[in-house]
Amino acid sequence: MLHRVSLTAFSLYTERAKIELEISNGVFCLVGANGIGKTTFIAAVNFGICGRLPEPGERFLSSDEYFQNVRDFSLSFFEGRVAELDRSDAEIEVEFTIRDDRYHIIRGAFEPDQLRYASVNGQELSGNPTAVSDQYKSHIVKSVGVSSFEQFLFLQLFIFTFDEQRNLTFWEPQVQRQMLLLAFGDDVGEAQVAEELRRRIERLESNARNANYQANETRKRLQAALRVLKGLSPEVMDLREEQEELDSRLDELCGRESEALSTLADSKLRSSELRSEALQLKGRIDDVFSQRAARTSNLNARPIVSDSLSSGSCHLCGATGSNVINGIKLRVSEVACPLCGVDLPTESSATDAMEEIVELDEQLSEVNTRIQEEVCKQSRLQVEVDRVQASIAEQQRRISSFEREHRELSKSIGTTDVKEIGLSIQAYERVIRELNERKNAARRKRNLDMDRLKDIQKRVSQKYAEAEDEFLGIFKDLAESFIGLDIDVRFDVRGTEVFLVLSIEGQSRRQQYQLSESQRFFVDIALRMAIATFIASEGTGTLLIDTPEGSLDIAYESRAGKMFALFVERGFHLMMTANINTSQLLRELAGQCGATKMHLERMTEWTTLSEVQMSAHDLFEQAFDRIENDLKQMAV
Repeated sequence: MLHRVSLTAFSLYTERAKIELEISNGVFCLVGANGIGKTTFIAAVNFGICGRLPEPGERFLSSDEYFQNVRDFSLSFFEGRVAELDRSDAEIEVEFTIRDDRYHIIRGAFEPDQLRYASVNGQELSGNPTAVSDQYKSHIVKSVGVSSFEQFLFLQLFIFTFDEQRNLTFWEPQVQRQMLLLAFGDDVGEAQVAEELRRRIERLESNARNANYQANETRKRLQAALRVLKGLSPEVMDLREEQEELDSRLDELCGRESEALSTLADSKLRSSELRSEALQLKGRIDDVFSQRAARTSNLNARPIVSDSLSSGSCHLCGATGSNVINGIKLRVSEVACPLCGVDLPTESSATDAMEEIVELDEQLSEVNTRIQEEVCKQSRLQVEVDRVQASIAEQQRRISSFEREHRELSKSIGTTDVKEIGLSIQAYERVIRELNERKNAARRKRNLDMDRLKDIQKRVSQKYAEAEDEFLGIFKDLAESFIGLDIDVRFDVRGTEVFLVLSIEGQSRRQQYQLSESQRFFVDIALRMAIATFIASEGTGTLLIDTPEGSLDIAYESRAGKMFALFVERGFHLMMTANINTSQLLRELAGQCGATKMHLERMTEWTTLSEVQMSAHDLFEQAFDRIENDLKQMAV
């Protein structure tokens, strides 16, 4: 359960250098307009707790693999949301409880594997940031009751969060399978074992298929007896795989180098443009200052005036006498040009010039700050380029060493002569025997692993059957409150897979396209709510929902609000986002929850609104007032 969230130096929120929120029980709703940073806030909470965020397009295959695969994406997620000069200051602070343990953590926005501070039940964890993070992970594992922090990450990102990725548990078999193992398994350790068994089964089956394919190909060549394919021996196959991995890694590094160099070049171009802009501003400041100085400098100091006054005669026309000198002094004292009589600038025009100089100087300061940001960014990017280029050089060295060591691997395979055909046949037969043995050995191991996996699946199936009435009742109450149709779920086992089959009005809906977008999203949210209700103690679970209100029409807005309110009535909590224009959803929630169980956070006060948003400011305020009025009426 979340208690407090604080964000520091998130440049996206221009009006708040530090955002501090006490998270109330029930519904904590972040309300604003499009592009205001609602999704970023949900992501920041998850990053603070987990150090990881879901990457678009990254499929979930296992908890361990997913934790590793999304690290680089998570590391760079807040770039653009945090200014270059604020990177070291940007941090996320979260206080939350898991069962009886209260956590307080602070994580840098670009530090996925470190914690700047962590305490558990008021006891501060000590050590360097990485050690503190490791201790924190160990405590989390014990508090949640899972076998690894990677499993906790799965629960947080795929069950307790519905974000902009719109990962749909009902139609992603790997995600659903892991969910069922954790929710209904005999022992959370079995979920880890099942993952390892399944990945090993897949590798063994792949090895068996490859060996069988290679054996068939060799039989063709054996029948022809025209070529000797030395490359079909298991050892050479392994070497070829190693060579492909080396080449693939080099391609990956070259791609990263190209991307980093492009980004660095863009930054340097931007620096050049900004420096040009700074020079122009400096030139304008000098021009304004020079014009003012030229016209307001002391006339008595001008040579023609000072010489005339000292000699007692006009150095322009040669006239002499006290009346000539007095005339020059009079014109100078009247702040007029003694030669042409034109009035010189007044004090007000001098003030205007100074105001223009101040304004230009402010613009110059802003440009210089942006130049400094780009310089800092270039330094960071150059370090990345150097690191990648060093990795490329090392990878090229490895490839060269590999090629020297295995020269025969790169030679073209030629035809055999007649004398060698007999030897070739023997070689083919030996290779076929070896490949068949590899295939059979792989399948024997696969069958043993499948038996172990089926035992785990059987226990999960039995546990689900025992809990089906309770779990299904929760899910149906939530889902039917939204969809308004008879809905059911069936637990099924097929081969090495366990999964849930959704049916509506008695018809199975195995494909996403068999439901509308809003039905898919909110039925999937209902499933997460049901799982959360089933595995978490009442009052201890908080779901994070980046509400997909764009998929809702008016008919379903209030129904979505009823479903959310029903979840809260069961004693659980929501941190959700919503656009202010989704008034029916929010008003339904407000009407059912009231001020004691719902808090509205106006994100329009966090950042500078765009011109479009400003034009609708009055409409925003009216919508806010209506919802808050509903909250007050419920309280009465």
